[in-house]
Amino acid sequence: MRLPKLFLVLTALTSVAGADPRLWDPGGVPVSQGGRVEWNRSVAVNTAANAVTTWSDMHTGSREVHAQLISPNGDLLWGGGVQLTDDPYEQSCPVITATEGGWIIAWIDYRDIPPRDPDYRDYGGEVWIQKLNNQGQPLWTAGGVRLDSTAYVLYN
Repeated sequence: MRLPKLFLVLTALTSVAGADPRLWDPGGVPVSQGGRVEWNRSVAVNTAANAVTTWSDMHTGSREVHAQLISPNGDLLWGGGVQLTDDPYEQSCPVITATEGGWIIAWIDYRDIPPRDPDYRDYGGEVWIQKLNNQGQPLWTAGGVRLDSTAYVLYN
């Protein structure tokens, strides 16, 4: 009789279709648990399926860029994350790419934009970059490298 075979096939399909496809905790993996808003999130994945996510937030008092390495199993590999610079002025809008031996992160930085007044964003920001190795350590100058001191980026 064909009915039992059909029933077994439908039961197997239902079991497979009903399986939870998520590999990590069903609630997700918290990357940043600050009491403030995170902006400008970006992510890149390397050939080993590790991902680095970047964001900017104000948990240090000024807007700073942070990064976190996440393993394919959802483990946070850089502890509480990496802050790319400790400069007191705003850094924001990070973007990231995976590269051989680590990660390159670029962001808009206002540390050298005069004058310092409430409308400093009207002057635009400079693009800075940093390369991190797979342990989260900076490979270039501490605090990043300015790409061009004459080009200012405006964003909204």
